[in-house]
Amino acid sequence: MLHAIYTHERLIGAGLRYAERVIQDAATGVPLTDTEYLALVRHRRTQEAAAKRQSKAGDSSYWTRRAAASARARERLLQFEST
Repeated sequence: MLHAIYTHERLIGAGLRYAERVIQDAATGVPLTDTEYLALVRHRRTQEAAAKRQSKAGDSSYWTRRAAASARARERLLQFEST
C-alpha cells in the first residue's frame, strides 16, 4: 500500500497551488523513487487487467464488442494518418 505525504505547498504564478509530495510505502515508511512508484502502479494495473480478462473469459458477447471497437479505432487511426 502507498501513502502520499505532501511536504509543502507554494504558490506559483497567478495563484496556482503546487504541492510537492513524497510517496512512501505505508508498511515500512520508506520513501519511493519515481521509478519504484511507477513500477508499482504498472504492476497493479497489470494485475487488475488480468483479473478483468479472467472474469470475462466466457463472455463471448463482450469479446465480440471489444473486437469491433478495436477495429473501429484502427480504422479511425488509419484515416487520421492518411490525411
